[in-house]
Amino acid sequence: MESDDNGRDDLVERFRADLSRPVGERFYSEDELITIFDLAGDSYDDYIRSEVLLLGMRLYPESDELMARRAIFYRDTDPNSFQSFLKDSSFEDHSMLFDIMRLSNLGKGNEEALEQVERFIENHPRLEEDEYVIQFVQALHGIGLDRWIVDNLEDLKSRVSYLPTLLYEIAILSDESKEFSEIAVKVLEELTELEPYTSEYWTLLSLVYSRQNRDEDALNAVEYALAIDPDNIEALKAKLRTLANKPDSPEIDTLLQRIGEADPDDADFAYIRLTRAEELNDIDLIHRLLESFTPAVMSSRPIFVKAIQYGYEGLEQWAEYLYENGITDISDWNELADYAFSCDNIEALSALIKVYEKKSGTALDHSFIDLRMLFRMHKYDVALALFTDNEVTGAIRSPENLMECYAIYVMSLLRTGYLKEAAEACDAMLGMIANEPMLPGSKIEKLGMQKFLEDIKKRLKSVRKTDWMKYDPIGLDRK
Repeated sequence: MESDDNGRDDLVERFRADLSRPVGERFYSEDELITIFDLAGDSYDDYIRSEVLLLGMRLYPESDELMARRAIFYRDTDPNSFQSFLKDSSFEDHSMLFDIMRLSNLGKGNEEALEQVERFIENHPRLEEDEYVIQFVQALHGIGLDRWIVDNLEDLKSRVSYLPTLLYEIAILSDESKEFSEIAVKVLEELTELEPYTSEYWTLLSLVYSRQNRDEDALNAVEYALAIDPDNIEALKAKLRTLANKPDSPEIDTLLQRIGEADPDDADFAYIRLTRAEELNDIDLIHRLLESFTPAVMSSRPIFVKAIQYGYEGLEQWAEYLYENGITDISDWNELADYAFSCDNIEALSALIKVYEKKSGTALDHSFIDLRMLFRMHKYDVALALFTDNEVTGAIRSPENLMECYAIYVMSLLRTGYLKEAAEACDAMLGMIANEPMLPGSKIEKLGMQKFLEDIKKRLKSVRKTDWMKYDPIGLDRK
């Protein structure tokens, strides 16, 4: 079985290597192209799948099996194109894979869908090929007929040539299906009896046990998985999960390091490693981890946020990876820039502004950040000029920033000696708070602003002078 899998993997890699050759020099049998397409689907490699279909149309234009896989491709990538393809394509009567695709296009869980499934079973009493089984289960899951599969599971078992494929498909969907989750343990226990030396099946069983809080069973199952394949990364991760309720276990840190070295591109796992270092309050470890991360991890927004938080140097390259990973919306970059400022990480802030403007060709809106930075740098006159400049728009004028911007404006007036103007500004905002119910800001924010402004007015009238350079009741000097 293992040598079979290796041969199939070699076929995919040969196809990938051949893509650099002229199309006229590439030749594969129809069965080989089908195998490559199906294997590429297992790894979500749409590039290889699309190239297989293009070559298949050239070499085997009349192939129903390859045409059905075009339907699979459209279903997975573009629902509108999928529907158009089903409507426009002609297939031989009762082409099994195409009939399965028709099932995929039915409405969710209605009577028509059930009737069509029954008719499909009548027309195709046997699901001989593994791919037919896989697509059948996925199609019914997609139209909300998981309960039908559960209720008819014994009958379906008798209709397949290789039972483990059916059981495996149900098992891998159990974390997103209430109906499948009810039978997941039973299915996986049967699967491990049929294929006791397949590490992946024991790993899945361990995960299902963990979801049911059967910690001891989960640990036993994953130990079986690791006995079969000590280097199975998913099994190592599953074992780590079994230790979630044992935070003091010394094995946790050993597993974390081993998995991190074996799968360095897993951003979700990298984040777990960082949070574990935080639990241990090990700042040196946090910085070592940040230093060791690969581009795939650097391009993760949650990881980037941690790098900002801990003052990691050299974030310009990280920011480029972030943009190239598809995080291109200006609102995301404004949020990150605002967070960098709140962390007092000016280097990260500069990197974000520079990279976004270089990559997008447009300016990052950092007027609000500029205002706060000017205030903290004691450039109060410049902050006043920025706030009162009607040409400046964007974040500084956005409703969610109104209260803080206005507080900075009033404090800048006080600290530059414009006491009369500050009093007038207090009266103006207090009037708006009292008379304009649609004024942006939550009730708590408005109440806080009201108390802040009333305290300023009281101090301005008092015979006791206030040192406005030290006066900071709402923490503007620290924001």
